[in-house]
Amino acid sequence: MSDVSEVHSAAARASSATKIYGKGDTLVTALDSVDISFEAGKFSAIMGPSGSGKSTLMHCMAGLDNLSSGKVFIGDTDLTELSEKELTLLRRSNIGFIFQSFNLVPTLNALENITLPIDLSGNKVDTDWVGQITEVVNLSDRLKHKPNELSGGQQQRVAVSRALASKPNIIFADEPTGNLDSKTGNEILDFMRLATTDLNQTIVMVTHDPVAASYSDRVIFLEDGRVVGEIIEPTADSVIDQMRTFGS
Repeated sequence: MSDVSEVHSAAARASSATKIYGKGDTLVTALDSVDISFEAGKFSAIMGPSGSGKSTLMHCMAGLDNLSSGKVFIGDTDLTELSEKELTLLRRSNIGFIFQSFNLVPTLNALENITLPIDLSGNKVDTDWVGQITEVVNLSDRLKHKPNELSGGQQQRVAVSRALASKPNIIFADEPTGNLDSKTGNEILDFMRLATTDLNQTIVMVTHDPVAASYSDRVIFLEDGRVVGEIIEPTADSVIDQMRTFGS
């Protein structure tokens, strides 16, 4: 078990997290008693072969899916104790999401997409903070443009800005550069790195790309629903070396 100081500095953590799909012959253990903690103000990556449980872990940590047993915490809040309505409110106020497929509303301009979660929650938009984010991601002159008037990279910058805009406790990113060319993807990763070091955000990213993982502070490796290793201050080469051990 983590020591007390680590628990308190964790933006999110899981204890004996288990997720089982199906039953009998079709039973699949997607997560097998996972204990993991994600430190506040750090950029973490989750990696593993297809079917290792990495997306399931992220979805359960973010309250998008329920565990079969075990517990998940965002800060000090136990997600397994919350009602569906309480979960929705928590996700809206405390969690940011970045998806591979941008998920922008086509009828809204870039700025309206960025502030949409805050508008939905009825909270006041911190215009200085949003201005700071959009300047850092080089979007200031594109805020009035609709998604179809933006490149893929610009759309993903809008999506990243939206995730940051409400100052969430933690941001979950699911293959955020999967639909982008390498140059644009690296720009997004540079900004996510900057968001943790300069804007004090906490990001957990699922990726299969060793180069993307090398931007993080720490990579956690899953295989068959279990944590099987981690690397602090990873490089693309150290990640590739670790991935070669899968299935061996």
